[in-house]
Amino acid sequence: MEINVRRIKIAMLDQFLTIQHLAEIMKVHPSTISGWLSKPSKPQLKDVTKLAEVLGLTTEEIISHGETETEAGSALHKVREA
Repeated sequence: MEINVRRIKIAMLDQFLTIQHLAEIMKVHPSTISGWLSKPSKPQLKDVTKLAEVLGLTTEEIISHGETETEAGSALHKVREA
């Protein structure tokens, strides 16, 4: 299952969440969040559900609908790791 990295990053920016803060809320290691955002790893369904809840999104908004890494690239530079 691919995730919509761009949408996640925008939601993180809207809520002023860093990777570190999101990881703390989700009770995962920051490298787990980084992996999801850079796409070498994929979250499990339970993680997608929790991520949607934390970010105020639906699971449908989290699941990718064909967006490319390039489209998500501009948001990446704005999300800073703590």
